[in-house]
Amino acid sequence: GRLREVAETEAAVSRGELPRLRSAPDATALEARMETLLAALRRLEARCATAAAGSHFTTDAASASASGAGGGGAKKKHKGISRGAQQQQAQPAHVDNGQWLFALLRHADSAAARRTLGGAALLCSRLSELASAAETGEVVQLPPVLLRLADEDAGAAAAAAAQAAQGDLPEDLLGDGELAAEVRWRAHPDQRSVFARLKRSTTGGPSQTLSAELRSVRIGGREPATEREWGRVKTRLEAHAAEAALRAQWTALGAFVAAPPLPASDALPAHDHGHAVALGAWVRHAHQPRVSAALEALRLA
Repeated sequence: GRLREVAETEAAVSRGELPRLRSAPDATALEARMETLLAALRRLEARCATAAAGSHFTTDAASASASGAGGGGAKKKHKGISRGAQQQQAQPAHVDNGQWLFALLRHADSAAARRTLGGAALLCSRLSELASAAETGEVVQLPPVLLRLADEDAGAAAAAAAQAAQGDLPEDLLGDGELAAEVRWRAHPDQRSVFARLKRSTTGGPSQTLSAELRSVRIGGREPATEREWGRVKTRLEAHAAEAALRAQWTALGAFVAAPPLPASDALPAHDHGHAVALGAWVRHAHQPRVSAALEALRLA
């Protein structure tokens, strides 16, 4: 009995499956770490169970056609405000059981795996925050060209930033393109530098093409006119950039584990504020708590 147990333990140590303990303090420290890891694994298990139990997820926003966003009826019925308490249709995407997150723990010794999952966790959190911010106010309608520019300008850059991040994402995910510069100019006049003012006086502002697209933007059915309204436009554009970044980062997880794909844009329920905000609501329910718990466990393992 006891001799066999000692022999098996020594064999496991020789194979590198167990650490060699050289003193009683080492054993105490290892025991404390294992208890901490066990607690983290239990939190991950609980969050996976919670997400799976709520697999019949619904978004809490009516479609733009139902609320009349941007039309004359919107002010009469909703005053241009999205009503979060109105449920739309059931989320068609299935919430998995989270076993892939436990499989990812096999890569606990991989710094690349920790960075990749850390980037995904940061982007899940940021997209969820941006979606929540967008849902609390008037509906912003953006022309397709601006949405495409937001994806192209910022998506890859934000994904790369998340991959390399050790702390947090950049405060602004819009990148450095012409669209980002113009929306920042309109949303944050207090942040206009002397150089930016001088450059604008020389160039004369955005291109005619971008100016025309920006004139097509609507908030509550009207053109945005104030700093606050342009701030809401910026939030919507950032949500689209965060969606593109998260999808890229999610694909990168495939190097370590078979993560279930995120729902495609056309598989998400119709949402007043667009598919990026709909995905943010989905991520908040299905992935954000679980991915954060998995990252904690991965760093402890």
